[in-house]
Amino acid sequence: MELQWENDLVVTISGSVMEAKNDETTSLLKKLDQLLYSAKHKSKNVIEYQEING
Repeated sequence: MELQWENDLVVTISGSVMEAKNDETTSLLKKLDQLLYSAKHKSKNVIEYQEING
């Protein structure tokens, strides 16, 4: 998907998404943070995803 912006505005995004069951909040946040930094180091416009079963 590409959007046209006024004034040559450029927007990039890096993010992380995780699906988990039965995990503590602190542990989840640490894992999400690792995924976010992984996305940032790979390139722009990258979303990292990890499914955790537990």
